[in-house]
Amino acid sequence: MRGAEMNIHDIAREAGVSIATVSRVLNKSDKVHERTREKVQAIIDRVGYTPNALARGLLTSKTRSIGVLTVDILNPYYATVIHSIERNLSMRNYYLFLCNTGGSHKEIMKYIRVLMEKRVDALVFVGSIYKDKEGDSLILEIAEKIPVILINAVVDSPKVHCILCDDRMGIRLSTEAMIKGGRKKILFLNTPETPSARIKEESFLETIKAYAAQGVTFKIIKTEIRKLSDLPYKIKMSYRNEFYDGLIATDDLFANVAVNTLHYLRIEIPKQVWVIGYNNSYVTEQTYPCLSSIDSRMEELGIECSARLTALLKGEPIHDRIKYLEPRIVKKESSG
Repeated sequence: MRGAEMNIHDIAREAGVSIATVSRVLNKSDKVHERTREKVQAIIDRVGYTPNALARGLLTSKTRSIGVLTVDILNPYYATVIHSIERNLSMRNYYLFLCNTGGSHKEIMKYIRVLMEKRVDALVFVGSIYKDKEGDSLILEIAEKIPVILINAVVDSPKVHCILCDDRMGIRLSTEAMIKGGRKKILFLNTPETPSARIKEESFLETIKAYAAQGVTFKIIKTEIRKLSDLPYKIKMSYRNEFYDGLIATDDLFANVAVNTLHYLRIEIPKQVWVIGYNNSYVTEQTYPCLSSIDSRMEELGIECSARLTALLKGEPIHDRIKYLEPRIVKKESSG
């Protein structure tokens, strides 16, 4: 009988041991006599047996699988963070079930049900869109059963761990760079109401107020990431009435569209207008001129998430339930 046709019961029967003993050998437990281990391992090697992760999980209560829910895997921010999580967890012998929810509560509920049926060891929510009344309730319920980590959002619960870039500081850095660079009229491009968007807008307004003596004026434009095609028209209409010499975007995708629109309007960057994006994603290098941007530490978010998950699953204590990573401004060609 070949390994693909054998199961753990067959291995145990041929070796003359219990299923639990085979499981201990597979999981490299030290609670097996060396002679027994060699006998069982010889059969496993001979038939080429590879245990099914779920079947192993039924015996060990662990499947070494992690469920990850995100809004839109095509978005460079989400894609980079998740790639970092996957790469770092893979090195620790965990694998991911990735679910693309589109922000739909119905899809979120569907995927969570599927992931729980697959007995994932933990859940990771990537994106602040999950932070609302319904989301909080759901996250708290899941956290009673398995570890839960939120990336880019905070939930008030001792059982939910949160890792995020300090968006308030990030927008303050970009706004101060504009003001100190002599920009007098700033166009601020943001998404509609999400926790992250609210924090960014609050920080922008606070910084403008702090530099009130500079006489800076501004306008705020809000557009959903999924409706980027609406943004060029809004920018063109804004420049029809006023000339903005500074443009701050809360996502590099917004900044990219803004740069292309300014080119269409024959406005020179950075000679006439400075542009600063957010996230420092690969989009910054695909824009002409290359975008200045706030580095939201996407790679480090994934590294921190992976390390924290590993510790939680081992039952190790973690004292800082909420972890903020400090952003930095990366100046390229689109600002002075």
